[in-house]
Amino acid sequence: MQYNVPIDIISFCNTLGEIKPMRVRMENEAHERVVVDIQEIAYRKETRPSGMTILVYGCKMILYGEERLVELHYHIDTHRWTLFRIVS
Repeated sequence: MQYNVPIDIISFCNTLGEIKPMRVRMENEAHERVVVDIQEIAYRKETRPSGMTILVYGCKMILYGEERLVELHYHIDTHRWTLFRIVS
């Protein structure tokens, strides 16, 4: 699996304006589109590397038949989502 790849996300915002990712659509190694539901958001934090604001989400999801913790990044300035890395 590649890291820092662009992905499609279905998310919603609550009344406080917080973004919660719900479902991920990405391309696997065979170049097939795969849709994965997010089981749980383990953590959420905000970082500012090089002046860019990024929301970092640690999400549990079932990938390849196993529960994995993945790190998703939402780039506020460009409104883009990336699958940054698979943590475990």
